[in-house]
Amino acid sequence: QEVIVYVTANKNVATYTMRLVENVATEFFATFVLVSVAVRNNSTPTAIALTLGALIYLSERTSGGHMNPAVTVAKYVNNEVDARTALFYIAAQVCGAVTAARQNTSAQHLHLVAT
Repeated sequence: QEVIVYVTANKNVATYTMRLVENVATEFFATFVLVSVAVRNNSTPTAIALTLGALIYLSERTSGGHMNPAVTVAKYVNNEVDARTALFYIAAQVCGAVTAARQNTSAQHLHLVAT
């Protein structure tokens, strides 16, 4: 009987871990797309707002559509997200933003070199 309880507990842990990985990947990707659109030279506020709205709509059911560490901290303070999830979300958001910014910087550098 102890083995069955142990297997059930591990299954729950595995399910929680897979859900966390999916949520963190969603936060990374959504933040990456948002920052990619926002840092373009010809981006308009309307394009950024529409992108943000679409990303929140698409990621709301998966991860809550935070895409901003301030939103994640606010959800943590209101006990809507636990500390572990908040830390993983913030790490994914920062990594997504930095990756998008680096990609844009590299693309601009290549454009300058090619001209």
